[in-house]
Amino acid sequence: MFTFRRTAELAFTFAMASLWLGGSIENRAAAQQVRPLPVEDALKVHYFAEYSPISFSPDGKWLAYAIRDNQRSKDIDTETYARTGVEGIGIGADVCISNIETTETRCLTGGQGDNWLPAWSPDGRYLAFLSDRDGSGQARVWVWDATTNELRKVSEINVRSAGKEIQWMPDSHKLLVTTLPQGLSPETFAKRLSSGVESEYGAGANGIHESTVIVYEGGVEIQEDHKRGRSDPLNLDIWLGDLSSVDVATGRDRRIVTGESIASYLLSPDGTRIAYTVPRRFESPSSQQILFDLATVKLSDQKKSVLASDIRLDYGGVAFSWSPDGSQLSFHVGGQLVTNSDCYVVDANGGQRGGPVLASLLRFGMRAERISIVLTKVRCGGLQWTKARRRRLGKSPNVGLRA
Repeated sequence: MFTFRRTAELAFTFAMASLWLGGSIENRAAAQQVRPLPVEDALKVHYFAEYSPISFSPDGKWLAYAIRDNQRSKDIDTETYARTGVEGIGIGADVCISNIETTETRCLTGGQGDNWLPAWSPDGRYLAFLSDRDGSGQARVWVWDATTNELRKVSEINVRSAGKEIQWMPDSHKLLVTTLPQGLSPETFAKRLSSGVESEYGAGANGIHESTVIVYEGGVEIQEDHKRGRSDPLNLDIWLGDLSSVDVATGRDRRIVTGESIASYLLSPDGTRIAYTVPRRFESPSSQQILFDLATVKLSDQKKSVLASDIRLDYGGVAFSWSPDGSQLSFHVGGQLVTNSDCYVVDANGGQRGGPVLASLLRFGMRAERISIVLTKVRCGGLQWTKARRRRLGKSPNVGLRA
């Protein structure tokens, strides 16, 4: 609903859709007569859920995805999402798995409720997903246990993912989701979003957005640091939610970041920190260019650090990633007002002096434990760090950047 899938995933989705539909079509050589497609049959079409992940199990044998039933589809507006947590990509959707070797296909959710955003645990035992199948009218975390072939609800906590995928901790015992802000009921949250008003396009001093009214006087120049009016295309509170970890066995939840509008988040390679982007404001009145903060939080003590402020990112704030050793973060600027989509790197332990550094200007030392890093722009502006063979380029290899 709010996150853009990347080009590679869309291409793969199209390929899988062809295989899915191809299995249900009669052999063309045997078809002797071409008949019009009845409207009833056209309305019964099933298709892959838009922007929903298609992911292999850790052992590479099973493929998990969400399929939508056109007959169960309906419109979802912002207020409905705020009240229920159910997103448009999940309406009328079921979570399915297909065996790559045997081609066996199973629908795990059986047409009950709305089910979306499946995510495998690192050990391959669980497939987590979001669903309102318990009849509560609220999006909650469910898991399918591959060892027992059972579905169960993990917790009663109300999820507000805004398109963000479930992420698992390395031990497969806990997972990360964004939940209804603490202290807000579904009704109160819905009123906040439907009001279309927020303070300075971002959080107030207490971390929670507060409504305000700004009056403009014609002919007066607006200073950059002045509060701006809400004539914007989007209420940034749509991303408001608490980043929480949930224990799969007990259902206990722990709120890690509260009172923030979290556009996207990403667990560090060692599982000790989470990087996330916060949409703070629009760059100018009526602009679609959102300015984000890039921050991290330690899971041990919940200490937060802002690594970069007011950076231009594409809608969704997803174009950032960890280096393999977790020492740095990269981000790729984007958005309506960006003319040169550069890549930047920032120290994950507190940021470089003077701010983020343009990736093409960085140089890494040739220590024994460090190898050269290649920054690759992939997946609709996202960034991926990949390890490369050691190369001797004088005393320090340059960071390579390729499109």
